Order: sequence, then C-alpha cells, then structure tokens
Amino acid sequence: MNTFLGKNKSTLLLLAAFLLGWLMMIVLRTDETQECFNHPQKGQVYILKSGEEYAPLFLDSLTTNEYYFYDYSYVFKGAVPERNQLTKDEFVASFYVIYSKQEMSRLNEEEHLVKIFPNID
Repeated sequence: MNTFLGKNKSTLLLLAAFLLGWLMMIVLRTDETQECFNHPQKGQVYILKSGEEYAPLFLDSLTTNEYYFYDYSYVFKGAVPERNQLTKDEFVASFYVIYSKQEMSRLNEEEHLVKIFPNID
C-alpha cells in the first residue's frame, strides 16, 4: 500500500484537487442561483445552457404555472456571460419565450439552468 501511495501521490493529489473544485462549484452555483430559482421575480435573468452555447432569458412575468421570458439578441459560446455583459436593451420584447414551471424545474435538475442573475433592472 505504501508503494502504491508513493508512486501515485501526485495523481491522487490532482484527483483530490479536482473533486474539491467540483464540490466548490456546486456549492457556489447553488447559493444565489438556487435562491433565485426558489423565489422567482420579475427582472431576473436566467442563463440556459445547450451544448457550448449559453442563452440569457429575461423574466418579464410569471403566473402560477408559467414563466414569461424575453429572449436575448445573442447567444454566448464557450462560457457563461458575466452580469456586466448583459443589457436590458438587448432583450427582444416583441415576443415571449414561455416555459411551464415543470419544464423550468426539469431544466434546473438537469443542470441546463446554469445561472440566475437576481435583477438587471
């Protein structure tokens, strides 16, 4: 056993660092995003992921069963956009993207909902 640990010490340390980083990402994602998800409010911006593309949606209104979003004019590739990259003027207000609460819960559970910014008003 000592021989195994001696020969694989750097690999095991790298694996432990990776697992710790992964756990920290889960905890950090859960804090603000999960709080916003549990208490949806007009003005929040939801970031949905599909493959390597991230699509911001502005929550304009909600009912007991549905979320009504404005779509963003652009998608972001390769990285979640920062809050300061999004402006309210770039959301398309001419039509709604509508999701049921069940669909939003599914997207959240499957980690397609990667970030919620509290309010960009």
